[in-house]
Amino acid sequence: MVADRSRHVDCGGGNHHRVDRAGLRASSGGIARRRQDRCARGVKLIGAAERLRRARNCQSKPGAESQRLRRRGPQIDYPAGRIYWLREHGGQILLAPTNDWAVVIDGKQDDYRSIKVGEEAVFAFKDERPATFRSFGMLIPRTGRNPKEFELLVSDESPSGPYRTIGTFHPQNVRVMKTGGWQDFTFEPITAKYLKVKLRSNFEEVVWLEVYEFRVSGQ
Repeated sequence: MVADRSRHVDCGGGNHHRVDRAGLRASSGGIARRRQDRCARGVKLIGAAERLRRARNCQSKPGAESQRLRRRGPQIDYPAGRIYWLREHGGQILLAPTNDWAVVIDGKQDDYRSIKVGEEAVFAFKDERPATFRSFGMLIPRTGRNPKEFELLVSDESPSGPYRTIGTFHPQNVRVMKTGGWQDFTFEPITAKYLKVKLRSNFEEVVWLEVYEFRVSGQ
C-alpha cells in the first residue's frame, strides 16, 4: 500500500488544497539552487571587479626602472659628442688618495702628475646627477710611464658603492698623432652617478705612472 505523501494546505477562505510533499521538496531544492547560483554569480562579479582594481593599481604604480631613475635624481642630458668632466662642465673628484688626481680634469693638457700603480679615484658629474656616456678617453702625449691597464666601474648609490664594472682597458704606449694623443675607449652606453677609475699597471717596472687628462663623452 502506497503512503499518502500529500497534505492539505489552507489557502484561506476555508478552502483546502492537496499538495504533494515531494513537489514541495523539489520546489525548495530549486529555490536553494537558484540562490546558490545567484551567490556564485555575485562572487564572480566581485572577483572580476577585484581583478580590474588590481590591474589598475599595477598600471598606476611606477616600474622598477622608473623607481630607480627617480632615486638617482634628474638625469643630465649631454648632446652626442660633447666632452665633459672638465671642471667648467661640473666634473669633480670625490674620493682619491691624494690631490694629485685633480690634474686629470683641470683641462690643462700639458700638466701631469705621478700616481702610484694600483690607486683609484671616484669622479662625479655636475651636481652628482646621473649622466649617460659611452666612451672614456685618456691623454697619452708620448711614450713613457703611462697606464698599461685600467678598469672603469660605475655606481648609482654613493661614492663608496656598490660598484659594477664596465670593463678593463689597455692603452698603447705611444702618442696617437691623429687624435693629438687622446686614446678613447668605447662601450655600450651606460648611465650612472659615479665613475671609478682604477690604474692597474704601467709600461715600466716602477711603482709610479704618469697621468695627464681624462675625459668621457657621449659620442
